[in-house]
Amino acid sequence: MARKKNLSLDEKIINTKELIADYEEKLKNTKNELKELEAEKEVLELQKLRDSIKASGKTIEEAIEIIKS
Repeated sequence: MARKKNLSLDEKIINTKELIADYEEKLKNTKNELKELEAEKEVLELQKLRDSIKASGKTIEEAIEIIKS
């Protein structure tokens, strides 16, 4: 069975800093992915709204007036 090398305090600090940097990069990437997914959802919702307005035979302006009233 291999023995685990005892790390010095400095080595532990370096390893921990590297781990934090890895997590920060992963968090940044995950936030970017979330932003892209939210943008995609908004596009789909707007397309659905446009299609519904078109199917109703109303113009965008008429639909806006209905919503405002």
